[in-house]
Amino acid sequence: MSMLGKDIEANICSMITFADGLDPPVKNALQMSYLPFGKLFSFNNSALFAKNTKSDSPSLSPIFWDMSLQSFRIFFKHLETLPSTSLKLTSDVLKERHELEAIVKNLQPRLDVGLMKINSLNAQIKSFKENTSSIAANKETSHTLLIQEKLIDELKADLNKVVETVDEMIEAFYASKARLNEIALRPHPLTMKEHIDLLIENEKMDKNNGWVERIESLHFFRGRANIEENLSQFRMQATSLVTESNGTARNKKKD
Repeated sequence: MSMLGKDIEANICSMITFADGLDPPVKNALQMSYLPFGKLFSFNNSALFAKNTKSDSPSLSPIFWDMSLQSFRIFFKHLETLPSTSLKLTSDVLKERHELEAIVKNLQPRLDVGLMKINSLNAQIKSFKENTSSIAANKETSHTLLIQEKLIDELKADLNKVVETVDEMIEAFYASKARLNEIALRPHPLTMKEHIDLLIENEKMDKNNGWVERIESLHFFRGRANIEENLSQFRMQATSLVTESNGTARNKKKD
């Protein structure tokens, strides 16, 4: 449903099998999912194996057959009442989703580079602070501090460039996401971390053939679903560290 436009919602209906003429248990699950499942149509699958012929021995097959036949009549009659809807908005959703996926794909490597620079800058600031206390000890230490200060400035400049690039991509990311929230029938899968976690736990419990590979794929998609949190953490760390490095440089000049 995340691939469809909002104008398709009126045309959605649900065909539920194995209902046996009763209120289907899956109905509660659909209601709790908040999916736009539309009108429900119940079918009894035993009709697939039933014959619409009479026999000498008592049989429920004709009853099952008639039940499903009636369900199909109601279903097709309902289809005739549905409005014809253009797929233009759905096409726009697919295009916007493709652009958003491209942004996310390019964002993650830049975040990785930014985090590496944060770690390097953090290590240099820590070393700089440790050496500052012994600046009066000898000239060699003073020379080392000058080298570290220059390295900190270079790392800070590199980090600022990464932050500027990431900020531009963040702006495009949220603009694309806002557009999807406006036109798409369902929210983007990037917000479905809890659902992916549930799928991972189910795979661990069932351990069906290929479960390890499926879990690896789910972890990959969970990482992408976590992109907003990663962006926020990166921006916070980068801003804090650049501010700290500026303060360290000012304190050194006072000394």
